[in-house]
Amino acid sequence: MRLASSASVLLLLVMAAAVAHGAGPPRLPVIACPTGETPDLTGRPLGRNAEWVWVHPQNLPKSVAAPAGLPARLAAGLARYEGDVKHARDMNVLAPRGWKCVAHIPEDGNWNMMIVPRDGRAHERINVMFRWAGQGAFLACEYFKPARAYAPQPDLCRAPARTKITPRTRHLATFVTAAAGSRTPFAARGFLYWYPKGRHVSLLAEGATCVLPPSERTLCGAILAEAQRRQGQEIARSAR
Repeated sequence: MRLASSASVLLLLVMAAAVAHGAGPPRLPVIACPTGETPDLTGRPLGRNAEWVWVHPQNLPKSVAAPAGLPARLAAGLARYEGDVKHARDMNVLAPRGWKCVAHIPEDGNWNMMIVPRDGRAHERINVMFRWAGQGAFLACEYFKPARAYAPQPDLCRAPARTKITPRTRHLATFVTAAAGSRTPFAARGFLYWYPKGRHVSLLAEGATCVLPPSERTLCGAILAEAQRRQGQEIARSAR
């Protein structure tokens, strides 16, 4: 009995030491993002000149474990922002803590979510988006030449100004849009996935953009890496 009691005490001491030293992955707070949706997505009739119906995600966990490999020093400044994943499964992304967010899902199913600073700094943002059908092809044709064959107006398919595009695979491209003076003082870094055929819908384009000061480039990289991994897995499943 004394041996068992000693073992229990030792286990408690080890657990206490692990907690004290921050063992296990750090936790990220989860922030609900108000999502503007057309009435039909919320079970209401869609009339002419319909206004947005605002959905506030419910029953979200207070926190989630940080992605594997994310350094604790970066995790300490991040939160997970989540919109209405019922109608947009990938509508979540990491972004700096204390920011505000807003998302939109129109009746065509394309969606967008943006996270920006609360203090009004206009040049910083994290953005995630999804497009399909003609809009998907039109977005993708700026980054993937094969997508121009599907675009409604292929003659308008040009790479964005000041943007270096790096093809990673036939379905993934990363890009950096250079800063351009006081109106856009920070570079925009991001990625885009493109799949011409999907299981239920076609011409899928999905990606994310991060705009932060040069001193936060490492943070931008961590945000995009997590989104790229997660979105890549999801859109690949949708395309099978």
